[in-house]
Amino acid sequence: EGAGQIFACKCGYREKLSTFQERRKKESGNKADKRDVQKYMKQQNKEEEPLNNPFAEALKKLKFD
Repeated sequence: EGAGQIFACKCGYREKLSTFQERRKKESGNKADKRDVQKYMKQQNKEEEPLNNPFAEALKKLKFD
C-alpha cells in the first residue's frame, strides 16, 4: 500500500517495489526482441544477395564510351 510496497519473488527475494520497477525499466530499455533481430537479419541477407537477373548481366556487357 502506497510507497512502502515490497516486491517478493517466488524464490524468496524481496525488495522495495519502487526500486524493482526502476531497475526493470533500466534493464529492459536497451534490449531488442526476437522479432526485431529476425527482421534485421533478413534485411541484411537480402542486401548481400548478388543481382543475378538477365538485365543486370546485359547491362554489364554493354560498354559506354
